[in-house]
Amino acid sequence: MNPQFGERLRLNRYLAGCGLGSRRSVESLIRSGKVRINDRVVRELATTVDPGHDCVTVEGKQIRPASGPVYILMNKPRGYDVTRGGRHHHRRAWDLLPNSTHPSVQSVGRLDRNSTGLLLFTNDGETANRLTHPRFGCRKTYAVLVKGQVDDVTLKRFSDGIELDDGPARAIEIRRLSTSGERTREGDRQAGLQMVITEGRNRMIRRMCQAVEHPVIALHRSRLGPLRLDSLPTGKTRPLKRQEVTALLKYTAELAAVVKGPDS
Repeated sequence: MNPQFGERLRLNRYLAGCGLGSRRSVESLIRSGKVRINDRVVRELATTVDPGHDCVTVEGKQIRPASGPVYILMNKPRGYDVTRGGRHHHRRAWDLLPNSTHPSVQSVGRLDRNSTGLLLFTNDGETANRLTHPRFGCRKTYAVLVKGQVDDVTLKRFSDGIELDDGPARAIEIRRLSTSGERTREGDRQAGLQMVITEGRNRMIRRMCQAVEHPVIALHRSRLGPLRLDSLPTGKTRPLKRQEVTALLKYTAELAAVVKGPDS
């Protein structure tokens, strides 16, 4: 949200842009009298605000939009949920973000509780959409440790596509890693795979592996588009470097250009 100087915004748009939820969800805050403009309670949904001059508070706390786009990289540990609400008895990846993180920042996709690795958090909605919507085909790279030895026939099944209950799923690239043939502490054989997918359906890789009778032992995302974790320790975060932001925006612009097509 980057209003022009002197531009007035509807209050629900302003609050949504400050990270308090969707425009519809913030309407309940307005109706309940929790929102004040210049210390005056407002309940009318048609109320407008001048971001450059008005002081907006919600339950006594001043609310401001982020000063610009934010990009934060996280190496998610095992055992953390990628959710802001609910299931409060579980640890949340959000709690690992810096305390100063603006509330408009959202996670770009998810990793399930027992998966680890690269997570991106941003308030850049357009870039987030291009990284997550399947029509753009963003490449996501995972290291997957599975039970059993994976033969060539099974590798081809991953590439050709495996039928799941919500449709076929495939890896656009797959290869064995050096852990193949080793054994777990229980003595079971295990195999390491590197898998690249362009979708983000719920627990898709785990379900693919289960379908070919190689259940996942560990799942780690090492790359999202041009972004890599490199040496970022588990459980730590850092802002993207300037060159990483440049590479990310270039990559997502190229994805969008392919989807749009030369004749669109």
